[in-house]
Amino acid sequence: MVHWPEALVRELADRRVLLFIGAGISKAASPTTPTWGQLLSSLSRKLEKKADQKLVTQLIKQNGLLDAAQIISDGVGRADINARLREVFQPNATPHHSIYKYILDLDLKTIVTTNYDEFMEKNFEYYSGGNAAYSVCRYASVDLLEHLRSPSRLVVKAHGCITEPGKIVLDRSSYFKARQNNRGFLMLWHHYLQ
Repeated sequence: MVHWPEALVRELADRRVLLFIGAGISKAASPTTPTWGQLLSSLSRKLEKKADQKLVTQLIKQNGLLDAAQIISDGVGRADINARLREVFQPNATPHHSIYKYILDLDLKTIVTTNYDEFMEKNFEYYSGGNAAYSVCRYASVDLLEHLRSPSRLVVKAHGCITEPGKIVLDRSSYFKARQNNRGFLMLWHHYLQ
């Protein structure tokens, strides 16, 4: 049995907990879902220059993932990248996993995820019989702050969603572009992380 601290139980009951969900949850539902490093490694095979492939491999080993992603973005056409992203993060059938039911049962106000897939949203719909009532906003949504201030439940896609692959934050330049163009979201994001 898990012992939850009393203060956390109060915060959960008052719906003041912001849950961050990363790739581990997607991997629970679909074990073949690649980590970011694995995704970059597969994308690097599309690079024409062997020297670039080797550099990407080295950067991945050194955890220089933003730099590795930038080399890939600069050397591989966006259409090829988007096709691979769709192949990986938009499967024909969404995998279901009970971990999403447990998250749904927490009845949280706000969930933030850096995952590109729609596993969470589709599992919430599946486990609630279509009654999950979570709005989904991407980091670039103009009405994000309005949604955060409202009493409705919200999933924030901090790095974009596979439904708009051209807006996915994947590399150094897309990260800085998102940061520059969406300062309100990033200030809010850093506020929650403190």
